[in-house]
Amino acid sequence: MESSFMGLREQKALRRYMRGLARQERYALMMYHVDQLTPHEISLVLDLPFGQIVAMIERLGREARLVLERAAQSLPLADTA
Repeated sequence: MESSFMGLREQKALRRYMRGLARQERYALMMYHVDQLTPHEISLVLDLPFGQIVAMIERLGREARLVLERAAQSLPLADTA
């Protein structure tokens, strides 16, 4: 049975990815996924345009999924920037 929890390798890879983000990117990602704020709410908190927040969240989500997939497959982590 496959667990829905991340393994240690994936957790480390995600932490490393998050540390490499700019502060606003990290905050936006955390506000969206942890605090469950809407992109509109995040745009107000960070004082950034709504469209920029939406694009940022989409891009960061794609990059984070790629980091997790590579970690799960034990592939070397390439620079995603």
